[in-house]
Amino acid sequence: MKKLFICLILPMCLFSQEGLRPLTYNPNLYLTSHGKNAEVFSEKISSRSSITLPFFDDFSYATHNAYPSMALWADSMVYINDGMGVAPMNMGVATFDGLNKQGFPYTPNTNFPSNSSAYADELTSRPINLHTLGTQTLTPSDSIALIFYYQRGGNGDNPEIQDSLMVDFFMPKQNKWKKRVWHLRGHNNPNIYDTTFKRAFIFITDTAFFHDGFRFRFRNKAQTNGNFDVWNIDDVYLDKNRSMKADTAWIDLSFGRRTSPFLKRYSA
Repeated sequence: MKKLFICLILPMCLFSQEGLRPLTYNPNLYLTSHGKNAEVFSEKISSRSSITLPFFDDFSYATHNAYPSMALWADSMVYINDGMGVAPMNMGVATFDGLNKQGFPYTPNTNFPSNSSAYADELTSRPINLHTLGTQTLTPSDSIALIFYYQRGGNGDNPEIQDSLMVDFFMPKQNKWKKRVWHLRGHNNPNIYDTTFKRAFIFITDTAFFHDGFRFRFRNKAQTNGNFDVWNIDDVYLDKNRSMKADTAWIDLSFGRRTSPFLKRYSA
């Protein structure tokens, strides 16, 4: 009986190493049909009139729409989903990362320094009438505040100290943004992941904002060559008669995550 021996000679310099990294793109945005229509999103919203208080979005439509509601938001750069947040306020969060509206990096094939970041996603409200509400003229004494909940990282990549989440307010009469009325940096320790959502509370007191056409927007800084430096926000609420002490919680009967299948191994 003849025997055949095969000898493989491999270079001694080869080695293997396991690693865990985020995907370089978002397959959900890449595959969704909404991606094809995202470019015309802002054009459709431009003719709409200002909205009135209260303003509220809990992103509970995440199960059927990966983009922000056109009724409330003027752009579509962030990812609406029900998987990136850990124990969110309800089912659905808005995720800020280093990917564009189609789910691809803003700056692909770029050697991005690990200790730097750049502006990435934005989420801008439609124009809001902060001048009048019905027959009432609004003033700083009406205790108008923007409230939202945020989470660093969640089920995504953890933002580092050079990364940040910011809030800007628009001054209609001056046609100008007042930047960073609120901002927060990422963690000093990259191994720390938030498992709870924290509340942000911003009173609006400057009379420059109390006009028809007021807007607010969220922005983030991240590594823009991949799915990095994630921030999640939920329950964005703008209204009058707010209180930092009283508005720590409100009644909201909702699902926080998808339930397990009723039929154990089957689904539709």
